[in-house]
Amino acid sequence: MLFGLVILVAFGSSAVHVVYVLGQPGRWLALVVLLAIATCLAFTLRSTLRLTAPLIASGFLCGVALVSTAWSVLPRLTFERAVSFALLVAALGLLAMAAANNRELARRLMIALLLGAVALAFAGILFYIVDPGRAVQAATASSGSRFIGIGQNPDTLPLLYGVTVPVGVWLTFTATTVRGWRVWGGATLLLLASISASGSRGALIGAAPASFLVTVLTHQRDRLPKALAITAAAMAASVAGTALSVPAPAPKVPTAVAGVGASGGATLADRYGSIDAPTLRGLVAPDGSLRVHVPELSADPNEVGRPRLGQPLTQSIRTLFGSSGRAQAWVGGIEQSRKRPFFGFGFGTEERVFIDHFYIFQSARIENSYLGFWLQTGLLGVAAFVTVLVLLAARLVRFWPQIRARTEPGTAAVGIAVAGAAMAVPQSYAYSVGNVATATFWFGILFFGAMTFEQSR
Repeated sequence: MLFGLVILVAFGSSAVHVVYVLGQPGRWLALVVLLAIATCLAFTLRSTLRLTAPLIASGFLCGVALVSTAWSVLPRLTFERAVSFALLVAALGLLAMAAANNRELARRLMIALLLGAVALAFAGILFYIVDPGRAVQAATASSGSRFIGIGQNPDTLPLLYGVTVPVGVWLTFTATTVRGWRVWGGATLLLLASISASGSRGALIGAAPASFLVTVLTHQRDRLPKALAITAAAMAASVAGTALSVPAPAPKVPTAVAGVGASGGATLADRYGSIDAPTLRGLVAPDGSLRVHVPELSADPNEVGRPRLGQPLTQSIRTLFGSSGRAQAWVGGIEQSRKRPFFGFGFGTEERVFIDHFYIFQSARIENSYLGFWLQTGLLGVAAFVTVLVLLAARLVRFWPQIRARTEPGTAAVGIAVAGAAMAVPQSYAYSVGNVATATFWFGILFFGAMTFEQSR
C-alpha cells in the first residue's frame, strides 16, 4: 500500500488530466487504507511496539499544527490540513514501529518506495514518447529546456526522486547477487538521470550528501574507497547533466509598459507589443496558447526588482548555483513571520499568507520548509520540527557502529531523512500531505527512530 500511496499522491500532482483525475481522490483513499493496514499490523504486534523520542517529537509537531487552528487566519483550512498531516504521520509511525523488529518487512517497504519512484520515472518517459511537447518545458531566455514527465512542473517529481535515491544506493550496495546489483543500480541511475533531465538542483542538494552517507554506512574500510568512487561518479554525472541545461536566446526582449497586468485581460499584442509581429505569430499555437514561455508583465509596478517603464524586462538567468529569486523570497518570508513570531498564521496557510512581491521569484510559497514552518506555526513549530531532526542526528551518532556493522534497512532511512532535511532548504514540502515527497520523507524519519531504538536493546 505504500507503493500505491506514492503513486497516487504523484498522480494528484500531475498536469496530465487523466492521471490527475485518478490521483486527486485516490491519494486520500490510499492514505485511509494505509492507516487501517498499519493500525491492524501494529495491533497484532502491539507487545513489541515501543515509542521513541523522534516519534514523540513528531506527535508533538502534529499537536502544534492542530492547536494552531485556534489562532489561524483560516481556521477551517488549518484544521483540515492539520488533521490530514496527523493522519499521515500516524499511519507511517505505526508502520515504522511494526517494521522495526522485522527486517524482511522493512526491506520490502524500502523496495516499495523505490519501485514507486521508478514507476513514475518510467511513466514520464512513456509520456514523453506520446507527447514530447507536454513532457518537456521549452527553453526560455532564462532557463534551458527541462523534463517534466507526468509531473506538474520540472521540480515536482524530482523532489520524490531526491529522497528515494538513497534507498536505491542502499539496495545496490547490499545486493547479494550480480543481478540484484544491476537491477537496483539501474533503478538508481534512472532516478538520477530523471533529476538531471529536469534540471532540479534542489533534488541534487538532497540526493548527493545522503548517497555518500549511505555508501559510508554500508561499507567497511577496505571496500569503502571503491564504493565512494562509484557514488562520486554517479553524482558527478548527474550534476554535469543538470549543468548542461542552458538558456535559449530570446528573439527579442519585451519592454516594460504602463497599464498592463498579468491577469488584466490585455491582449497578446498589448502584453508583448515590443515583439515583432512574425515572431509573435510564431509563438502562438492554433488554440491561442503560447508555444514557448514568454515572461508576462506584472500588474504590480512596485515589485522588488521590476524594471522601470521603458526599460527592457530583464530575466534572472537560471544557473547551477543561483537561487532563482529564493534568497529574496526568504527575506520577505522572514519579515512576514516576524509579525507573528511565536505562533504563526496557522498550519497550512503558507500559500494564502505569503506575499510574493519579488519580480524574479515565481511561487505562492516561500520555498523553504523551515521558514514555512515559522510562517505557519511560529517558532514553536520550527522548534518542534528541528527537534525531530536533532534527535535523529543524535541517534545516528549513538548507533553509528551498529548501523555500519549490520547494514540494516535503517541505513536507507537515514539517507531518506538526510536527503529530505537538505531538500527542505530550497523547497516548501515537509508539511504538505499532497506533496510527492512528504510521505517518503516522514517514513524515513519515523522508521529510523524506531529501528535504532530496537538496535539499542
